[in-house]
Parts: sequence; structure tokens; C-alpha cells
Amino acid sequence: MSPLEPNVLNDLFFQQQVQTLYTLTEASTEAGPFVSTSDLKDWSRVDLSDDDTLIAGLQTAAVKYVENVTKLRMLRTTLTVRYNMVPTWDSLALPFGPFYYGSASDLTVTYTDSDGAGQTFAASNYVVPASGTLIPRLGLKQGKEWPTLADQDGAVVVEYKAGIGVASPITGIEVEPLKLAVKMLVAHWYEHREAVDPVKMQIVPHGVDRILAQYQTQRAF
Repeated sequence: MSPLEPNVLNDLFFQQQVQTLYTLTEASTEAGPFVSTSDLKDWSRVDLSDDDTLIAGLQTAAVKYVENVTKLRMLRTTLTVRYNMVPTWDSLALPFGPFYYGSASDLTVTYTDSDGAGQTFAASNYVVPASGTLIPRLGLKQGKEWPTLADQDGAVVVEYKAGIGVASPITGIEVEPLKLAVKMLVAHWYEHREAVDPVKMQIVPHGVDRILAQYQTQRAF
């Protein structure tokens, strides 16, 4: 496995192949919902409860759309990232924010060493991002180095928590525009549900992407 140099992150082709950098799994997600069913129904002007299940399913799709565009998780989620690379620079980007850190158990970094043994990369080696960081990165502390890894994909594993949250939301993040985007998407897909096929569902109401653009910032992947 060849080390990746930092300047490759500027390559457009590389940007289109970011899935080769890591694999991502979700260990757990808080129950939610991000937007209450009653708020969604009020926005969509729905009075009956017959379509509550449909509306809940549309919210799941809408939240996923918002997350994919902004690279921010709405609900507090434990993410496991397995990196398919050897770090050769002094920080490691995490794919989704906002970063949540309530205790030491909210972030663990493990790796497979050159002998094939599993090891823990101690927190004393890196700087923990502040809770609420939109584009979190694990930066090496001065004088520290990445360990020698096994020549295999997924040799570095980071488990961390991300998400604005509902039960105990991260403060300092403007949440209402994100909820508005979800409501607009749900209302649009609900209104056009009979005529919408999987391809046309990619069409979003005018203004949604403009709302979400204010949350998009430059990131490595």
C-alpha cells in the first residue's frame, strides 16, 4: 500500500474516488426524529394521520439528502471509519461533522501494526477536536508520529461521534435552516409522490440547495 501525499487531495479525479480512502459504518444512531411529524404535517398541510408512516419515510430520505450535501449528521451517530491508506501528513480528516466529544469514550483510534497485531493509538499522540467542530481532523501533537502500520486496507480505525443531536443538541450551530430544508423536501416529495420515480426524486425544491450551501465548507473528502 503506497502512502498518499497531501497534494493529491487537490486532484479532481482523486476527489471523485474518495470512497477508496475509507469505509464508513454506523454503530448506533439516536432515535430522533430530527423534525417532529407534527411539524412536517403542518408544513405539508396534512391533517389526517393516514400517511404518517409515509411522511416518516420521506423524512429519512430528506435527512440523508441534507447530510450528504452538507457532510453534517443531523442525529447523534457513532461512526466507525476504516482508512485504506497510510497517513503521511500530520492530520487525519474525519468524513462527517459536527464532531461530538463528551468523554474519552466518544473517540477511539486503533490500528493494525506491521506485525498484524491490533493496537490502540493513545490520545496523548493527537489533538482531540473541539465538540461542535464542523470539519473535524485528528492532528498529531508536536513531536508525535503515526505508527508503522500493516500493509492492508483498514489498518487505521477511528470510532467517533458526530451529529447535531436532538436530545442534547450541540450549541452554536444554526439548526432551523436545516430543519426547513428537510420540511421542504418532505413536502415536495409528498406532493409529487405518485409521479416521482427514483431518478426524479433527485430533483429538489428551488431553494433547498441554496439553504444547504451555507453549511458547505472546503474539506478533504
